[in-house]
Amino acid sequence: MKNIAVTGSKGFIGSNLVETLVNRRFNVFKIVRKGYNNSVVLTSYKGLIYNNLSFKKIDCIIHCAGLAHNTQGISDNSLKKANVDFTEKITKLAIKFNIKKIIFLSTIGIYGSHTNNRKPFNLNDQNNPYNKYTESKVIAEQYLNKISKSNKIKIVILRLPLVYGPGVAGSFKRLLEYCSIIPINPFASGSGNKSLLSISCLFNVIEKCIYIDKKNFLLLLIADNKDIDINMLISKIFALMDRKKMDIPFPNWLISLISKIFIMNKEVNKMLNNVQIDSENSLRILGLSPKNYFDNDMKKTVKYFLKK
Repeated sequence: MKNIAVTGSKGFIGSNLVETLVNRRFNVFKIVRKGYNNSVVLTSYKGLIYNNLSFKKIDCIIHCAGLAHNTQGISDNSLKKANVDFTEKITKLAIKFNIKKIIFLSTIGIYGSHTNNRKPFNLNDQNNPYNKYTESKVIAEQYLNKISKSNKIKIVILRLPLVYGPGVAGSFKRLLEYCSIIPINPFASGSGNKSLLSISCLFNVIEKCIYIDKKNFLLLLIADNKDIDINMLISKIFALMDRKKMDIPFPNWLISLISKIFIMNKEVNKMLNNVQIDSENSLRILGLSPKNYFDNDMKKTVKYFLKK
């Protein structure tokens, strides 16, 4: 039985991951930041604090922690501390205690903000970070790549699109809030093709990565097996909420203008832009076949949101 330590266990992905790994009979630990200097303690999944020598038990660290949502207004130093310095701290800890593997959750935004007028992002594309957040992820990835070449530790990096599931935060939560309040779908023209990632798909990939032992450094792009446009996504949410909606196909220029008036242009532009991923090669590397998680995980996502 593998001993797995998770960072970011209070976040959307991390909290769900801990619960899933426990249910799948892994020995699960949490790495918890203590104070403001990135020092850490190791706890059980129930919160019992262990001596740091217990890090020797760990087989794999899954690094979910970091600043992702609402980074506007966050200082460059705070972003670096959370996304770069803490990654370095965790990696040095892994080397010190001879932990064999780190699985690092990164972002597809490293390739750019959209795939408008081009093919989906793939493993051969060059990095093109478009903001401070994606730049910090590039720096963290480069550090991990360098470490994998000079140490025995194995690194797996998962570049992820927008992840959805029970307790989702950020822009997906705001979309749920919109659908629960306003009965108008202005995106009925069907723009904004997206590659999304269900949390169930992500966790199945992570479990596969825990056991895979092919390379010292492995970079993977992961997404659901089918893309969806923003109109289809909103229609699905309204149906699951059992709410009627009016489809009013606003032109994109009008949607952008309205969003600027309400200072929501960044959020809306994300919806209008295509962000698509070619994950076929990554799934082949893992020996996984595409599966449809969308209907089941969207149902769970909306149900959880309505309860809260």
